[in-house]
Amino acid sequence: MKKSQTFSLLKRKDFRLLFSVQVFSSFGTWLDLLAINALISFQWGLDLRANAASVIVMFLPYIVIGPLSSVWIDRWDQKKVMMVSTLFRVMVILGFFVTPNIWVLLALIFLKSSLASVFEPARQSSTRKVVPNEYMAEASALSQIVVNVTKIVAPLIGGGLLVLTKPQMIFLIEGIMYGMALMLIFKLPAFEKGGQENCIAKASYWVDFKEGFSLIRSNRLLLSAISITSISMFIIFLYDSFFAPLSLSLGLDKTGYGLISSALGAGSVTGSFLCGTYTNWRKNPLRFMSIGRIISGVFMLLVGLGCYGFVHGNLLFWMIVFAMIGCVGTALFVPYGFILTSETPSNMLGRVSAFSTAVQSASSLLAPVIGSLLGKWLGLASVFTVSAVTFILLGSVSLFITNNKKSYEKKNLVKEQA
Repeated sequence: MKKSQTFSLLKRKDFRLLFSVQVFSSFGTWLDLLAINALISFQWGLDLRANAASVIVMFLPYIVIGPLSSVWIDRWDQKKVMMVSTLFRVMVILGFFVTPNIWVLLALIFLKSSLASVFEPARQSSTRKVVPNEYMAEASALSQIVVNVTKIVAPLIGGGLLVLTKPQMIFLIEGIMYGMALMLIFKLPAFEKGGQENCIAKASYWVDFKEGFSLIRSNRLLLSAISITSISMFIIFLYDSFFAPLSLSLGLDKTGYGLISSALGAGSVTGSFLCGTYTNWRKNPLRFMSIGRIISGVFMLLVGLGCYGFVHGNLLFWMIVFAMIGCVGTALFVPYGFILTSETPSNMLGRVSAFSTAVQSASSLLAPVIGSLLGKWLGLASVFTVSAVTFILLGSVSLFITNNKKSYEKKNLVKEQA
């Protein structure tokens, strides 16, 4: 098994700066989610409809604004795009600090997510320009480590702060995080555009817009990776909001709920590190993703059985199960990031990244509704059981297609050589 150094990329100054930008930006984003919900539920005392509305306006820009702005992201200097979008995010966060009611808050959430839907494709395009092809797997793993670590640490710190202060102070800290990211972006070098990238401005907007779809449709590896990830995101969001009631069904208390959530996060970080250290999966990332879906489905099936009393109340067992779910789940996101950046020309990465994020965001909006209806009709166990079976079917079908395609290519190669 080929072993590489996951953190060796951090020796490169340009990538180290981009990595740090992602750390501060991601930390601010997870603080933001916590503070918004705390403001709505605890300080204003509003019902679940307000929380649902905040989630909807948070995802909508990724579905609409991101794809529509992606052409301009590819045409413009990505460093300037990140600078401007981050600067305006700082200003929006100051608006959060003084927002008087839910309607103003929803407008600010929509604006902030719109800026984020522009920032992320620009950041990915910038990463593609500073990372050599042979380090793409490590770059994807490091990016996923940032997401998983900040997803764990930021809510812990934010939750501690909520005990001492109001949500507005968390918004202030979030603004500082984005301010730190902005200062680091200033230090990045200007990204020069090559000949192919200069030509893009000569085409019409809609020609360039359609070009992103055409690339995805024509590249089987890219299309398969986006499809598997989008379907997986839909499955994940079927059950993602039910972990609190799930812990009760498994015979666990509040402490158990916190520990299995921590185990899930710790497993995700570990999986990201392993994917960046052992990179043989690069030879066939789709197979790696498919096998990961099958294994995830098997562990999720155990969770479904747990709702019926299987290993009831055994905290250690469930911590191990959720740690494995988190670890194996990385077998989806790290290869996906690797395929996205390695299979997409740098002058088109903004569009392809925005389009794929739009599909995943649409799945994230639709799935919780279906999951709640399924849970209401058939019970909580059905949500996890259906998710498990769907994961196994998705992995099996994609693995079958991948193996058949590889066999077909070998036969054609033999014929050509003959």
